[in-house]
Formats: sequence, structure tokens, C-alpha cells
Amino acid sequence: MVKSLGSDYESRKHISWPYVFTGVPVCSVLTDWWCVAGKRVGVSYAEWDRLIQNNFEKYFWISATPDPKEMAPNLINKRGIYKDVVGASHMYTEYQLRPNFPIALVVAPELVEPEHAWIALGQAQKHLLGPLGMKTLDPSDMQYRGSYYNSDDTNGFNYHNGPEWVWPVGYFLRAKLRFAALDRSNPERLSETVLLVKRVLARHNVQIHLSEWKSLPELTNENGMFCPDSCGAQAWSMGCMLEVLYMLENLSSSFSSRRSF
Repeated sequence: MVKSLGSDYESRKHISWPYVFTGVPVCSVLTDWWCVAGKRVGVSYAEWDRLIQNNFEKYFWISATPDPKEMAPNLINKRGIYKDVVGASHMYTEYQLRPNFPIALVVAPELVEPEHAWIALGQAQKHLLGPLGMKTLDPSDMQYRGSYYNSDDTNGFNYHNGPEWVWPVGYFLRAKLRFAALDRSNPERLSETVLLVKRVLARHNVQIHLSEWKSLPELTNENGMFCPDSCGAQAWSMGCMLEVLYMLENLSSSFSSRRSF
């Protein structure tokens, strides 16, 4: 999955640090997919990272315009997005628009082309962003079911196929801020993004005041409707919004540095 690969890429940097400072060779693994003469060989974390960095855009980006190199253009429902998965058992699921890719954009922005990231975030904003949460699947997808009920005939099987989860909004907003800040040629992009972030967070602020838990829910049904089977107070919903507030508070002039936030 796109979010797992981005997080995996970022976490290996921290694993590699002891080697940088101590020289202790703790930064390689044996794999079944990298063999020489039928034998597994060690792959350094640095080489693993290079493989991801050199291939992420190649395999995850769906071009905004038709590309003759596309493997299955007939399955493309939305262009200008990052795939949620690669190598799926059901190939059509690779081309579904879901809200997971902003996680990779936040933790490993160097994996992507900034303008591609901005286009994809625009698609997510247009098609997935709801009043409080993000739709877990593009509404134009044939599998989309926007409302989640444990007690109906689906038994909640649509949990990740439409209901609007709150925590992904945090990563979406942080990704918008990060890539808006990278575009020094267009300062208005950042100011407009800050306004967007504040408008979205204002709705969460209202929800917190209205909630008997003084918190944010796990998810909502379609278009922000109340979901009776959702947890009314979810830690990661609150935590992800706090991270956005922290990022807003710490905006600095050093926008091009990925450690600025």
C-alpha cells in the first residue's frame, strides 16, 4: 500500500542512523526477491531506499493525461492521482482513488514530483474531502457505499469503501501545507492553503463543542451525516488534527526544508 511504503521508507532512515554514527553494520536484510545464483543476498537499507525512490513515481503515479506506457488504461477511473496499491490480486483496485496517499506525501515527500503531488491532492480535495472526514473511496467507484451500519445486510463490510474517516484529514491538510510551502514561485498557493486548512479545522472545532465527549468521532456517514456505529471519541482523530495545528503554528521561512514542520 502507498501509505505503508512511504512509512517504511521513512522508518528505515532511523534504523540506519546507528550505522552512520557507530559503524555497526545493522542496516541490511536478506530477501527472497533479490537472489544471485539461487541464493538470497543481503540488501542494504540504503539500496532498498534507492529502489523505492527510483520507482515510486513510476509505479504509483497515474498520469493526468493518457500515457502510452500505461498497463491498463481501461481500468483508470480517475487521472492525476497516486495508486493506493500496486500488484493487487484484483487489478482494478490499483486504480481506485482513496485517501491513503497523503500519508506517504507527509512522511516521505522526496519520493514524489511536487507538481504531481499537488495535482493528486487537488483530486482528493474535490472527490474525497467531506465536512469532517475523508471518503474512504471515490464516490464514482462502483464499490462506493457511503454509509456504514453494522446492523444492515452488509454487516459493515463497506467500512473502508465510502464512510468518511476523520483522521486522514489530518494527513491531507499537512500534505497540502507541505507542498504549498515548497512552491516558492507561487506564494499565494500557501496563503490560500492556510485559509483552506483553517476553514476545515473550524468545522472540527464546532464538532468538538457540540460533542458530548468534547472530541472528534472515528468516522461519519456520507456527507458528514452522523454514524451511530462510529466511536464518538477517537484518539487518532484528535491527534491528527493536533498535528495540523502544530504545523500551522510552526510555519517558517524555511519552506523548502522537509524538516521545517
